[in-house]
Amino acid sequence: MVKPFSEEIRQQWKDNILKQHQSKLSIASWCRQTGIAVHSFYYWQKKLCSKPAIDRSAFTEAVEEKNESASGLVLEYQGFNIHLNDQFNPSVLKRCLEVLRQC
Repeated sequence: MVKPFSEEIRQQWKDNILKQHQSKLSIASWCRQTGIAVHSFYYWQKKLCSKPAIDRSAFTEAVEEKNESASGLVLEYQGFNIHLNDQFNPSVLKRCLEVLRQC
């Protein structure tokens, strides 16, 4: 029979996961510095940190238009369209995506 882990151990691992995240180091680097086995870290991260499911119905597939006069890409998300030409500025796209996340 599998023995359940104590709340104390769970809390220690929650703290470890938080410390790693705050360190801005990769998981491998952080584990090396702290002497924690990487596979143990991933085990506890999976056990304690459930990821929310992505609602893929909010996305629309981008379709390449066959217009010879226009080149680039159109991104569509929840009714918003972002038109990107060949010379688009990545920092502007990043800012647009940040604003959309807040919607």
